[in-house]
Amino acid sequence: MTGCVNTAYQVVAACDALQALAAVNSPQVPAFAKATAEICAACQKECEKYPAECKDCAESCKTCADECRKISA
Repeated sequence: MTGCVNTAYQVVAACDALQALAAVNSPQVPAFAKATAEICAACQKECEKYPAECKDCAESCKTCADECRKISA
């Protein structure tokens, strides 16, 4: 489960950074949202390996990736 914890940590860091960029209306938000979507998708994939323990995290990461893709479009 080390990979799951690692990717979840990356999601938190990426989402915090994306939120900070959005707060100042950075023109880099779409590009960073695309990268954040990739981080969230990687977390989802890793968490799906542990359905009993990480189901909620996998679902949250999927939702986050979907929303970030909307922003990056």
